[in-house]
Amino acid sequence: MDERQVQEAILTSLPEERLVQTTWDLVKDLEQSQMTPGQTPAEGTSVEATRRMDVLRQIADHVCRKGSTPGHELLESLFKHQALSLEDLPPEVRQNVETRRLADSVLAREDEHVTALRRLTADGDGRELVETVQRVVPELLRRGAYGTVAKILRATNEQRQVPGAPTVFSELAGQLSQLAASKDTIEQLLADLHSSDKDRRTQVVEILAAAGEPAVAGLIKAYANGDNQSVRLSVFDAMKRIGPSALDPFLARITSSHSEALEAFGRALRADDLTAPRENDTTLLQVCQALARFASLVLVPTPHHARRPVASGG
Repeated sequence: MDERQVQEAILTSLPEERLVQTTWDLVKDLEQSQMTPGQTPAEGTSVEATRRMDVLRQIADHVCRKGSTPGHELLESLFKHQALSLEDLPPEVRQNVETRRLADSVLAREDEHVTALRRLTADGDGRELVETVQRVVPELLRRGAYGTVAKILRATNEQRQVPGAPTVFSELAGQLSQLAASKDTIEQLLADLHSSDKDRRTQVVEILAAAGEPAVAGLIKAYANGDNQSVRLSVFDAMKRIGPSALDPFLARITSSHSEALEAFGRALRADDLTAPRENDTTLLQVCQALARFASLVLVPTPHHARRPVASGG
């Protein structure tokens, strides 16, 4: 038996769990042996790496023929190291790889894709582009490419308000809202509200506003627990953009005997244009907080962030 036949016999005798672990070990060894730019290869390094690559390809081939299920992450790693071709991958894994490639293309030609989206004039036009947007947005959100997602949201919302606009824009807006409203995405967005980058926080606010009501509970909690003015401003901005479905429960968390003043202030808030950008958002929030202090209002806290009512000075 030659070396390859011996290796095949060993692979056949391994239980699947051990086979998967062996594959991961080879992948890690291969990654560690790869040189960084400018690094001089040690004697025998390329030969050893080639041997590992050959073994890895043999294992990958064995896994495919055996019908094993080593997990998407390992399969994608094997594809990354060219031990498996795209055609060798199971359909779901292949789709994930293709989606990431598509997301790379959208990011590389961001302005071109957004401009093409704005130029759609009929439902039949650009259907492929719309399907591409629907497919890549979850991957863009996962990567934190909020700037691109915000541009897509703005283009979609602006175009659907144009008289006679194709119905595809309304459909796309609804689908983008659903994508933004997933639990994992909302948690990621709320965490990124703490970014020190103001532009990034603004993009996060736009996406949270698109998520709508599913984001409200997290926004209220972020406001109650936040001790950073910039974060609170961003949270308040998101709630204002969402509208009454966010403002009503937010104001309901405030308790006071001065309910009439609070209700009047709430009505004034809701009467405003909740979607238009405002230069005095900071002032608006400060007025809200000042009113709360003046009237001895208390935002009902979570247990770890209790707040004391401000005593009246008489």
